[in-house]
Amino acid sequence: MDLKKIDEMIKAGDIMGANNLLGHRYETKGELIRAQIDGRWIINLFDHQFKIPRAGDYTGFVKIADQERITSITVNRPGNQDSSAIVCVDLYDFNELPHRSTLTTSIEWIE
Repeated sequence: MDLKKIDEMIKAGDIMGANNLLGHRYETKGELIRAQIDGRWIINLFDHQFKIPRAGDYTGFVKIADQERITSITVNRPGNQDSSAIVCVDLYDFNELPHRSTLTTSIEWIE
């Protein structure tokens, strides 16, 4: 498995290609923050070991508080491509989430 190639594919936004090389969905973990941008909730990907795709719209299998849904994800990158990313998810199909300031979250990136 060529990890450098997989990292390059993720950074370029080629999630399907990276998943094919990995043999499973690429996964990132973080915390859902109780703040919104354009009706989407922000996920703080606190562990910098994870590569985040370039800015754009994606689909992912999102797990939050014992709930799992396939939903849309938007990655925003203020400034250049190497700056911190803001990851926003659509929580429309999730049931009411617990009222905690942050919730452990994982994303399995699909496309």
